[in-house]
Amino acid sequence: MKKHQTHMSDEIERKIISMFGLGMSYLDIARHIAEIYGLEISNAAISSITDKLIPEIKAWQQRPLASHYPFVWLDAIHYKVKQDGRYVAQAVYTVLGLTLEASRNAKGKPSGSNG
Repeated sequence: MKKHQTHMSDEIERKIISMFGLGMSYLDIARHIAEIYGLEISNAAISSITDKLIPEIKAWQQRPLASHYPFVWLDAIHYKVKQDGRYVAQAVYTVLGLTLEASRNAKGKPSGSNG
């Protein structure tokens, strides 16, 4: 990537965003891009590409939710994280709510119906 270049091909940017979404570090992303495309890319360039997701993430976080969820699943994954110089256990919670409409198949018929 050239110095001060702010846009790469859409294909490469999609690959970078995909790898970022999979939880890869900037270093790993840079290594993969170098291996696949023969391009050297800086952390700043990767950051500017992944920052393009911020408006989409904010819109998703602020989307309207249904008022009722008859089915709700809650789970947690516990991690040890460094806080104030020592490691403490922290939980990351996952909540899945399912509306009645989501229980229908793609044709709009109730699941398990014969017609």
